[in-house]
Amino acid sequence: MEYAPVNYERVHSEFKRAGVNLKLLWNEYLIDCKDTGKLPCGYTKFCEDYHKYIEKTTSLVLWIGRLESLLKLIGMVLQ
Repeated sequence: MEYAPVNYERVHSEFKRAGVNLKLLWNEYLIDCKDTGKLPCGYTKFCEDYHKYIEKTTSLVLWIGRLESLLKLIGMVLQ
């Protein structure tokens, strides 16, 4: 069984707005699924996958920051 994909980048962007919570965003996802005839995932999976998205995104941002610092350090050594 394959669920309709969730655009977690959009979810994250909307979640930052005042008065928005995951339940509201999940309900919007349900409406979209109903309108397109796709199978929605449950609220628990929606939340779990959102938290995985956040962990992955946060780890990537930290990794890129560390890489930039290392590249700056290497540039200083090479000068």
